[in-house]
Amino acid sequence: MLGRPPRDPLVFLERLRLADDVPIVLDSSWLPTRLARPLLEVDFTHTALYQELHTRCGIRPDAGWERIRPVLPDPEQRGLLSLPARTPALAIERLATWQTTPVEWRHSLVHADRFSYVARWSAQDQEARFEPVTPAK
Repeated sequence: MLGRPPRDPLVFLERLRLADDVPIVLDSSWLPTRLARPLLEVDFTHTALYQELHTRCGIRPDAGWERIRPVLPDPEQRGLLSLPARTPALAIERLATWQTTPVEWRHSLVHADRFSYVARWSAQDQEARFEPVTPAK
């Protein structure tokens, strides 16, 4: 997804994000090490990934895409998000770019009953489209 060779090193960041001490999102991000190495020194307890990416690496994502779909989390994910069995969550996949270079691939698993999604688009967004869903087997 990042357009890097298979053995190219990546920075991996996994966060359990809370709101009022309640688990809301399980985020997993992969970034090219050649761009994001300074992030290895960051304590992400009280800061944001894109803020640190800009401050420490001089990178500010300026484009990308997201795909949102319902999923049934596995037992470990359910435990982290405090979800009952057979309760769906929203999976959000994101590819963020900076000056056309892929800088982050993210997979988020969101507690669906605590999430709202707002989309905005304009005439310049020519590539926005609906994609068919392949039924799960």
